[in-house]
Amino acid sequence: MKRVAQSILSLSVISALAACAPTNFTAGPTSGAVSLQVVPAPNAQPPPGAEPTAPPATPTPTPTPTATPSPTPVVVPPTATPTPTPTATPSPTPVATPIPTATPTATPTPSPTPTVAMAQTFTAPSANNKADILFVVDTTPTMYVSIIRFANALGSVASLSGIDFQIGVLNATMNSYDGSLNVPLGELMGMNTFPIEVSPTLGILSKNVNDPLNNYVVSDDWILSQNLSFSGSTAPPGGAFCTQQPYCTIGPAQPLKAITAMIANKSDAKNANFFRAGSVFVPIIVTASDENGGGPGATQPSSVISAFNSSLGSTMRGMKAFSVLVEPGDSSCLSSFSNPFIGTPVGGDQMYGQLLNQFVTATGGSSTSICSSSFSSVLSQIPTGISPAPLTSVTLSQAPLTGTVKVTLSSGALIGYTVSGTQVTFNSPIPPGTSVTVSYLVP
Repeated sequence: MKRVAQSILSLSVISALAACAPTNFTAGPTSGAVSLQVVPAPNAQPPPGAEPTAPPATPTPTPTPTATPSPTPVVVPPTATPTPTPTATPSPTPVATPIPTATPTATPTPSPTPTVAMAQTFTAPSANNKADILFVVDTTPTMYVSIIRFANALGSVASLSGIDFQIGVLNATMNSYDGSLNVPLGELMGMNTFPIEVSPTLGILSKNVNDPLNNYVVSDDWILSQNLSFSGSTAPPGGAFCTQQPYCTIGPAQPLKAITAMIANKSDAKNANFFRAGSVFVPIIVTASDENGGGPGATQPSSVISAFNSSLGSTMRGMKAFSVLVEPGDSSCLSSFSNPFIGTPVGGDQMYGQLLNQFVTATGGSSTSICSSSFSSVLSQIPTGISPAPLTSVTLSQAPLTGTVKVTLSSGALIGYTVSGTQVTFNSPIPPGTSVTVSYLVP
């Protein structure tokens, strides 16, 4: 206890001293006793009555080594060494080798193709419908019955209304039945005008024939009928059967030859004035046979057409033929003919009209059966048949250069057209009587 009290006292003293002056203390090395060392405070005054003491030597404090802090290493991220971008070595720009400029060759200017101006004029057919009608009748015995029936069933000339017509009658052969006639083949027959007399003898029927005293009028129908039907047997009174028009003849009939002969004799006294300029020649063949009985030496259709073209083609508008015959292949009609005198078939005279039908077809006409019950169409078809075909196209003498055709109408009207080769086709028919001039260029 004494030791603890001493320790407490010592601590009290130390505490008091510590309050007055700085104190250094250290602990003894082993005893656990506390060794105190009183260090007077600087500039401390000695207590009163105390003798001044020399200030103790101030020990040089041993500097406490200041620990140099180890620097915190700063982690510096490695700087990536940039990969040098390779600098593209520019390819040397190729120097274009200059192409020598070719000296242009002067293109020669083509000389224009020489052209020739052409002009052709065409005229649309006139609307003047004139017809020169020629009945070519077979008066051989085979036709004795049929010619009368034909005349009675022909119909009226009135069906020719609207056209300017004239009519003649021609025998198909001049082989006289009794050998007394002396009339050239191809000569118009003088018409029997009974019961009146006409002077000179009427050869062309064109209008009603009046007697000089105007007592009555004999119609065209009457004259035509009696001059196609052997009426000379009773008119005028006392007339011989075969000495009046139409004359009795014996075969074979040669209607094509008779037509050709009449064309050749167009200027003879009896034929004069029959073929008119601007008219259409209309032969109507009436027979139950064929040309020359179909035998050797028969006149060919082409011969008649050639004769017309060379003699009348430049003045007349054309030729259109019709026929009344035994049509090819009509066996029933062919077998119906018989000799009126003996009542038996007439061998060799009746036959199909082969050549005659070819002639009609070649001229653009048509045929009627001689066995028909009516022949009115023979006359009624003429006005339509001879009407001029409208002008719808023309043919040039040479093929024109493209785009050089010009069409001019005499009327001054405009018309559309197309050109193909040498053919110029109009969009509408050219009016009758109108002239058309086509001008164009050719190489």
